[in-house]
Parts: sequence; C-alpha cells; structure tokens
Amino acid sequence: MKKVYVAIIAILIIIADVAYNSYSRLETLNENIDSKLAQIETQLHEKSELIPTLTDSVKDYASGEEAAFAKVTEARTKLAAAKTVSELDAANKELDAAVNRVLTLAETYPELKANEAYNAVKDQLEKANDLLAASRMDYNVYVQKMNTNLQSLPDSIFAGPLGYYNKEYFKEVAGSQNLPEINY
Repeated sequence: MKKVYVAIIAILIIIADVAYNSYSRLETLNENIDSKLAQIETQLHEKSELIPTLTDSVKDYASGEEAAFAKVTEARTKLAAAKTVSELDAANKELDAAVNRVLTLAETYPELKANEAYNAVKDQLEKANDLLAASRMDYNVYVQKMNTNLQSLPDSIFAGPLGYYNKEYFKEVAGSQNLPEINY
C-alpha cells in the first residue's frame, strides 16, 4: 500500500513540475510579447507625433487639399484610440495610406520637395516606419513561439487552465508599402 502512495505522490510531483515549467515558459513568452507590443505602441505614438509637422509643411503649398488632411487627422485619431493588435494594425495601415496621399500631393510641388523642414520630417517618418517594421517582426517572432508552444505538449495541456491563448499577429497586406496611384 505504501508503494501505491509513493507512486501517486511521485506522479503528482512530476505533473506539478511539468505544469510549473509550462507556466514559466508561457509566462516568459507572454511578457516578451507584451514588451514587444509596448515598443510598437511607443513607436506608433512617435510616428503619429511626426504627422502634424508633415501636414503643416505640405498645407503651406497644397492648401486646396483639405480632404487629404482630414483623412490624416481621422486616421491619426483612430490610431490613438486603438486598443487591440488588429485595431493598431488597421489604424496604422489607414494612417499610412493617408500619409502616402499627402506625400503624393507633395510630389506635385517642386518647391516643397526642396524644403528642408519637409525633407527632414519625411526622413524621420521613413526611419520611424523602418523601426516599426523591425519591431513588428520581433513581436511576430514571439507570437509564433507562443502559439507554437500552445499547440505543443505539454504546454497545450496546461495553457487553457493557466489562462494562455493564441496571440494575434501583426499582418502585412500585400502591396501596402506601395504609394497609391493618383490621377489629377
């Protein structure tokens, strides 16, 4: 009878150890994902802060394009209100489209293209987009690790009861980096 109790206790200890290791692994991945998402949110905020300078410099030359500037303001507001990964992703894509429209407008004004302030903010915006793309890749790497662990043994057994579920990826829409074609 003692051997049965020892065997049961040993099995319980092994299960507890496996559960603890799963929890630790999943919690580490979850914290990494949260950290990467916070970096993305910070970079989106910094990018958003560049937009008024860009639009102000273009407005001086393209004052008749109120609709394009209104779209930028609307998209920027949506980005500020976004809470989930999919909302952030959609709002950022909408902002990029609106900003690309403004940048396309700027192409029709040679004196604006020669403006140092415009070029400086355009360069900062490009750098912000590059940093954002790298951060999104880092985030997606950790999401992939988390989602893979959630589907693999032994983590798949303990994930649900421990409160861990698949995370959402940042997704790139094909062709979203291309400037829109505008006919005048």
